[in-house]
This record gives sequence, structure tokens and C-alpha cells, in this order.
Amino acid sequence: MTVAEVAEYLKTSPDTVRSLAARGELRGFRLAARGAWRFDREDVDAFVEFRKSMQAGPRTGAGSRGVGPFGQTSRSAAIAAGKRIRDFRG
Repeated sequence: MTVAEVAEYLKTSPDTVRSLAARGELRGFRLAARGAWRFDREDVDAFVEFRKSMQAGPRTGAGSRGVGPFGQTSRSAAIAAGKRIRDFRG
């Protein structure tokens, strides 16, 4: 799927799709080093299911630690973890 197709499917803007992909929240790949993004429908559906599960109940478990649908840790969660480690070490 292209950025425009994913944006239409998710009812959002192409800029939001690019941002989600750049942050690693939405799995995609580039055709070249700075080329256009492409996405597999299964990955987009996994992203949607992950987001739905995050809104379904209280934030506990993996979602509260900033782990995305593909097991990666969000940048903000990684920064927070680094601060806790620095504080612990003194």
C-alpha cells in the first residue's frame, strides 16, 4: 500500500502516516534510501488492532511501557528508561 492508500484506509493524513512510519509505530519500508514508503496490509491491520487494544482498557502491561505492535520500544519510553538508569546510578 502507498502512503495515500494507508491514509485513506486509516482516515488520516499522509503526513500522519509518514510520521508513524518514521517513528517505527507503523511498520513500512522504503523503495530506496529516501524513497517512497510502502506498507503491507497485514502490518496496517496489526497497527489498528494494537491501537484498539490500547484504548480498550486501563494502561497496563506492555502498552503502558511504550512497546509498539511489533515489539519495538517507543522513543519516549526509551528516553524515560535512560533517565531512570542515570538517576539510579547517581
